[in-house]
Amino acid sequence: MRHLRPLPEWAIDNNLMCQRIWDRIDYKSIPGCHIWTGACAGSSLSNKGKPSISIEGRVYHVSRIVYFWEHKIDPFPYLVLHNCFPNPDNPHCINPAHLRLGDNSDNQLEKYRKGYIHIPSTKKFNDSQIKDIRLAHANGERVCILAQKYGVSPSTISAVIHYYNYKDVD
Repeated sequence: MRHLRPLPEWAIDNNLMCQRIWDRIDYKSIPGCHIWTGACAGSSLSNKGKPSISIEGRVYHVSRIVYFWEHKIDPFPYLVLHNCFPNPDNPHCINPAHLRLGDNSDNQLEKYRKGYIHIPSTKKFNDSQIKDIRLAHANGERVCILAQKYGVSPSTISAVIHYYNYKDVD
């Protein structure tokens, strides 16, 4: 996480910095959200990255600065997470009321709850299911069809078929 660093001292109470940030916020397009209209780190051409600003040649996430201004706490070493509920999630929102501190596990759990990531299945098969999967594949059943049937990913089925998992079941 290369953007997780303490904020520079001069950026904390700097009126010019405040003005640079507040001039780039749209308060009207989505009720309750403060939408960043400035540069975004991570995908500058498509503007899909995180709201960011350059300070002394280094890129900082605007949400970290705004969090500091609101709570008087430097978020380092934590992540600044956001939730725009009841609005749909908007990564460009920097409304201080939508920001909170968290760690990486909080961030991953939030991504999962919002449907951004899939947590791999830990489903275990019984011996009969393993034999059925291997037999069906040997008879020409496609991996993706078996994955749908058993509610797991194709890579899980592939690991069963190729004996990477359940080596002791024949």
